[in-house]
Amino acid sequence: MDINRKFMLLLLAMVFFVLNHFKAQDLDKLHVEPREDKEVTYNDLRLSEKGRWLLSRVNTGQNSDTILLFDTKVPHKVYVKMIKMNVKQEFIGEKYLFVQGSEHVDLIRLDDLSKKSYFDVMRSDILTEDNSFIILDKKNVLTWYNIKNEIIKKLKNVDNYATDGKNTVIVITKQDSGYSVINLTKSDDREIYAGTDQLSFVPQFAIVRFSALIETEASTKKVRGLLIDTKTSTLQIAVKSFMDVDFLKFTEIENGVCYLMESEKRETPEKSFVEIKYSNDPYLRFRKRGVSVNEFWLINTRDNMVDKLPSNEFSDYIAIKNNRYLLALQKAEKYNYRFAQPIFTFFLYDSYTKTSKKLLEGARTAEASPDGRYVVIKNELTADWWLFDTESKSEKNLGKEMRNPMFYLNNSLLFESDNGVKIYDLVRGVFDKTILSGYQTSIFREQSISLFQKLELTIRTTAEKPTRELIIKGWDKNKNMITYYQWNGKFLKRLIPETEKLIKSFKTTLPYSQFAYTVEESYNQRPNIYQYKKDGSTKKCMSCNGKNEIQEAIRQKIVHYKNSLGKELKGILYYPVGFESSKKYPMIVKIYMEQSTASSQYITDHDTGDAFNPGLLLKEGYFVFLPDIVMDERGSGLAALDCVNAALDALQGIPYIDHQRLGLTGHSFGGFETNFIATHSSRFKAYFSGSGVSHLTEHYYTNNFHFGFNEYSRIETGQYDMRQPFAVDKKRYWENNPIYYTEKINAPILLWAGLKDTNVLPSQTMSFYTALIRNNKDAIAVFYPDQGHILEPGTDAIKDMNIRAMEWWNYFLKDKRKVEWINRQMIKDAF
Repeated sequence: MDINRKFMLLLLAMVFFVLNHFKAQDLDKLHVEPREDKEVTYNDLRLSEKGRWLLSRVNTGQNSDTILLFDTKVPHKVYVKMIKMNVKQEFIGEKYLFVQGSEHVDLIRLDDLSKKSYFDVMRSDILTEDNSFIILDKKNVLTWYNIKNEIIKKLKNVDNYATDGKNTVIVITKQDSGYSVINLTKSDDREIYAGTDQLSFVPQFAIVRFSALIETEASTKKVRGLLIDTKTSTLQIAVKSFMDVDFLKFTEIENGVCYLMESEKRETPEKSFVEIKYSNDPYLRFRKRGVSVNEFWLINTRDNMVDKLPSNEFSDYIAIKNNRYLLALQKAEKYNYRFAQPIFTFFLYDSYTKTSKKLLEGARTAEASPDGRYVVIKNELTADWWLFDTESKSEKNLGKEMRNPMFYLNNSLLFESDNGVKIYDLVRGVFDKTILSGYQTSIFREQSISLFQKLELTIRTTAEKPTRELIIKGWDKNKNMITYYQWNGKFLKRLIPETEKLIKSFKTTLPYSQFAYTVEESYNQRPNIYQYKKDGSTKKCMSCNGKNEIQEAIRQKIVHYKNSLGKELKGILYYPVGFESSKKYPMIVKIYMEQSTASSQYITDHDTGDAFNPGLLLKEGYFVFLPDIVMDERGSGLAALDCVNAALDALQGIPYIDHQRLGLTGHSFGGFETNFIATHSSRFKAYFSGSGVSHLTEHYYTNNFHFGFNEYSRIETGQYDMRQPFAVDKKRYWENNPIYYTEKINAPILLWAGLKDTNVLPSQTMSFYTALIRNNKDAIAVFYPDQGHILEPGTDAIKDMNIRAMEWWNYFLKDKRKVEWINRQMIKDAF
């Protein structure tokens, strides 16, 4: 048994002992009634091709099975409401809507809402070339309909099908005699291949010209790959021999001419009474699921050539839309697991000469040009972007402080940045210009294609014929203002005015529609769908249906301050509902990292997974303050303490805040910060910490079961940003370790953790609780046996902890002392 698992069982036994002494009250005995989460939000906006019709998914609490249809010519009105039609929603031109639920399909005529329903459906697809559609039912009958609901073709014994979504349908039929592959056309059916062995389609393979299948040998369960030419209805066997592998994958390289085929055989983790681990094991990241052995073949369908790639030097090859060159890497760990996300050395493999060239060390992100000539790669060790030209064999360092590259119109390379979109001219070899300077930019990449889906790498390219028109989001971080622009390579056009509201979704159709659509919210205004005329002259709400007076009563103030190193920071201060300037109010300070960017986020009073409920606190008469925290060379605990002190100093001029009645709370990393500040501050009357680290050096040498990395990677270079290994600067770790200063806590603290937490082990909370006992401090620890890092929606645990949190604050900051479970700690001899 794994040592960590044995420790968790021991911890569980300890916790049950603790729970017997701090037994939770029944929910109906607690003083605050649980609330139901019924807030409505909108997402997944989709428009018909010319923009007449708008679809949106609706989330109500945990329920997301509702789809709304709007007629964009009639704002303020839902045209159609659809329930449990979650599988598929697609427009057929501007006249029809095709929707699929779990087992049925509706074809809705949009002008009069008449519909035709089809039942016992397993799969369905639209063929856009002629607006026809196909349905495979539970009797294994595939029916091809035209838009008038007339049957074009019907075929029985269909096991599955694949389509390009335009005009090609490849079908696998299954009968007693075996399997057949058929190219289904309107005029005739062409059988391409037949056999007794099982046939199936390669998952997630996009048909261009060829369709990819897997043939499984009945006697051995070995497999081989088949390629079907959909134009000529001919078969090409990728590799003739059957292989003992777990799966096959095909990746198109060049316009349906070349393919990269990959096989994978995963080693099953050995079951034994003993588990042995080695510190020099380069495959620790993969041991839990089993280390895979992959092999690769290049397939040229034009010449019917198959070339097996060498597997002794590289574990993986990545197709980059180039029929000669591929990226290659060895997945064995080379960096001592210092990074939470793995990084690798990238090579360029030449399939003609069968040689390779090292491109870059420390990489995980790359973008290939649609024609396969260029690839740009980020060095994670230095943050530089490097451009490689496979034609000229040249390479160039393009610099830092950029992200998400995108090749555009064959001669430009775009980078998002915190100061506009940087445009690199591939022909002249220089950065030509910057557009939208002053904005943090994000380019909409609807035509982006992922080239590799393993090893936590981001390797992408853009569609070969991308649209000239791009949508770019601009965010002014200082003002927290958002806007959207349209850019065609020459001219910028603003689509919506700058707004302080949070835009959670944006959609438009280019070039047809004259309108853009958003889902917007602000701290005191619920989310709604809005229609903007693209010249910015009008704005209409598509979904508004009343007002929430409580939320509209919320006031907000952005507080500016600097930490002791001169770093400019901001905090969000919310005023109590019903605020009166003649009164003083207690305040809850909630900490994490930079939070001021959330100043437009809608405030609700619903139970939350971290038990921080700002809306309810405001209704209960509290100020709520969310200050920014940034890390620096002093270490994460001391940096957080400095930022919080500076933030509180900035509030001294607000007379309505009672600085003698302050509470501090945080969850996860915020829980660590709360634990540390509690051991170093005298400004708070009570603390509330959830799922937080208390023993930094112990956590440093922990393996994170949830994310699968060693915690020292997150502490050195990630969220904690300690910047040095423990072995190099033990003093820094000592000074930032909460548990070493437990004796200095001078206010009561409430702790909670889920015993199924594999992100921050609950032993961290137990250790802190134990240290508090030893140092004779007032503390209560609450453990939930069936919960993880955050409390699950709809459970008794989330209701219980949210109620306890409010009672905790009211007890210490409002002197509401008739709370039995707190009195058992705070009243002498209560036991």
